Amino acid sequence: MTLANYITIFRIFLIPVFAILAWAYGQSVLAGSPTELYRYAALVVFTVAAASDALDGYVARKYDQSSRLGAYLDPIADKFLLFSAIIILSWVPWGGNDWQIPVWFAWMVIIRDLSIGTAVAIIYLLNHRVIMRINISSKLNTIANFVTIGWVMLKIVPISPIYPTMVSALFILLSSYQYTMETIRQLCEEKPEAG
Repeated sequence: MTLANYITIFRIFLIPVFAILAWAYGQSVLAGSPTELYRYAALVVFTVAAASDALDGYVARKYDQSSRLGAYLDPIADKFLLFSAIIILSWVPWGGNDWQIPVWFAWMVIIRDLSIGTAVAIIYLLNHRVIMRINISSKLNTIANFVTIGWVMLKIVPISPIYPTMVSALFILLSSYQYTMETIRQLCEEKPEAG
């Protein structure tokens, strides 16, 4: 086990802590007496978890600690953090006037990632190799998702979260389209010879 892997595992342990705090704050909002301590604590935990993503990557590169375990754990930790935030913030409000992420957006995020996972499995089963290139729309999609989450949790801008959500939805559609085209391209390639 490397230090980078320990940082990733630490992030995984922070996810349920964040989820409990975010849920508790949403419940306090529903009860009509928001407990801001829960919100601030959820923000701190989420920020530390998100920052640890950059930290484990830096440590892995700087100290040559890249590993197969880290290659699997890191994206899983990222997805669980993102999913937990989007699902909870679509399930319970964080303020008045529907200050939350729409449920349809949470479904879009989940369906996109499930479809990418399915495409990878199909390509692997048929071609025995998978080359998934990260495209710019996918990176922009991740950034837009985090902006949407931050918009809801920080409550700094008094404009409905529907606007950053719509921008994120456009990036989801664009990246889904690009991944679909990449899947079709790889499926149309000639299957490699068995060696």
